[in-house]
Amino acid sequence: MEIITSHNNADFDSLSSMVAAKKLYPEAIFAFPGSQEKTLREFLIHSTLYIFDIARMKDINYGAIDTLILVDTRQKSRIGEFAQAVDLKKAKIHIYDHHPASDDDIKGDIEYIKNIGATVSMLVSMIKEQDIDISPEEATVMMLGIYEETGSFQFPSTTVEDFAAASFLLSKGANVNIVSDMLVKELTPEQVFLLNDLINNASVYNINGIDIVITEVSTEDYVGDLAVIVHKFRDMENINVIFAVFRMEDRIYIIGRSRITEVDVGHILSLFGGGGHKEAASSTVKDMTIIEARERLIQLLQHNIKSLWRAKDIMFFPVKSVDAECPISEANNIMVKYNINALPVLSNEKVVGVITRQIVEKAAFHKLENISVKEYMSTETSTVKPDDSLEKVKEIIIGNGQRFLPVTKEEGRLPEQTF
Repeated sequence: MEIITSHNNADFDSLSSMVAAKKLYPEAIFAFPGSQEKTLREFLIHSTLYIFDIARMKDINYGAIDTLILVDTRQKSRIGEFAQAVDLKKAKIHIYDHHPASDDDIKGDIEYIKNIGATVSMLVSMIKEQDIDISPEEATVMMLGIYEETGSFQFPSTTVEDFAAASFLLSKGANVNIVSDMLVKELTPEQVFLLNDLINNASVYNINGIDIVITEVSTEDYVGDLAVIVHKFRDMENINVIFAVFRMEDRIYIIGRSRITEVDVGHILSLFGGGGHKEAASSTVKDMTIIEARERLIQLLQHNIKSLWRAKDIMFFPVKSVDAECPISEANNIMVKYNINALPVLSNEKVVGVITRQIVEKAAFHKLENISVKEYMSTETSTVKPDDSLEKVKEIIIGNGQRFLPVTKEEGRLPEQTF
């Protein structure tokens, strides 16, 4: 027996990938391992997919499965009871997926894994290569998966292969009007209330130079399609990175969306036991309050986000300097000529201190211009490396009250060129 399945809480990429896989495995049976998203459930009710043999989980003998075809996932924890078939080690495992690798991944006998916008795009490419015929209805279902998973081709994960697959499906009669009707939904009154709370509760955190919006909502009633609400808020405010924390009943739901490469929401939420892509991910958490979830999220962000700005991005170059053995009068001449207020002091081309205009002027007032710079320079001076984060720069300048901060290489020398 061949079984085609996907992940729990199946979405349109799951369904469309299953439909596409059915064209490659015509004898296989459909089976969902668990629940489906609300929009997908509604689509299944009104679609013609009843023509496929969709098996019920309770009717499946896991020991009788000889080939398990996994689409849009390879994580063991996301395939429900089908994990039993994996544990029995009797079935061949065929995997078609586009998610990043994780510690929970199943090893397949056949694996097609690509960094692509939608899993179904990969399968559509195979259908095209093998010249397998598909109906307009099947093409429409497959198109739904591509549009949903790529955000109508707006997500950064979208690739040329996704566009090519959509073009092929359009040539096979895919109905874009149906795609639009299914994916563009008006918010329910309950969702509108949650959206209002998301907007009112949003805070912007600048973490390693990147603005991240974190917002939270509590409700006693379950509301579906939380991702739709988060998308709506993100698009309304043109937000690059957002994490929405929802408390509903006894669980915490976290949804993350990112438009920039510096923030991998899939990795961040995998640390909460969830997963997804760099651009879109989610997690469900138990035994944690909404405040604890938010604080844990901020902590993880601080440790897992690379700084957008580094010292080398904002430093001035080239920097004027003075040798430690030079008289203070020379330091004064340099400062006056170039209208600067501080100079790094070098000894054997290494930074050993800083001298300021204030010190130079005081020395000149007391007729000490011929004293060497090293006698009056400040040696309690911190430095940073070119790749140090903006946060470290701010910590030294603001925390230590150091107005002039030299940027040096590992050996303490000033850079000879910009980076």
